[in-house]
Amino acid sequence: MRRRVLDTNKLLRLWKGHGLTTRQKADARSPLLAAELWLKKYKLDGILSPVRLEFLGGTHGDKLKLAEEFLAMFPVFDERKILPADWLEAERLAKRVPPSGAPRGAVDCLLAAIATRLNAEFETEDAGARALRNS
Repeated sequence: MRRRVLDTNKLLRLWKGHGLTTRQKADARSPLLAAELWLKKYKLDGILSPVRLEFLGGTHGDKLKLAEEFLAMFPVFDERKILPADWLEAERLAKRVPPSGAPRGAVDCLLAAIATRLNAEFETEDAGARALRNS
C-alpha cells in the first residue's frame, strides 16, 4: 500500500470533527482526537509542507496553537524540501487544461508534483485536484 498525501480539504474535514460523535465534537480538543482516530485507521497518511502552510494561513486567534498541535500529528513527507523539479512539474500540470476547462490551483499542482516524486497518492476532495493525479 502506498503512502497518501492529504490535501488541506481533507484536514479541514477532520478539524471540523467529521466522523466524531456530537459529544466528542463538543470537546475543545476534538481536532486532535479526530486526527488520532484517522491516523490509527490510515497509518500511511501524511501531509506536505505546502499543506501545513495553507492550513496555518487559514487559522487565527486562539485556534493557532491547536492547529499547530493538530498538524504535528501528521508526518511531513517532503521534510519541508521542495525541489526545482517539483516546481517544473507543478507548472506542467498547471498548463495541462482538462477537457472540462476547470482551473488548476497552484498549490494543488505543487502538491500533486511532490506526491508524484515521493511515489505517494494525492488524496483530495477537490474534483479539479483529483484530475491532477492522472496527469
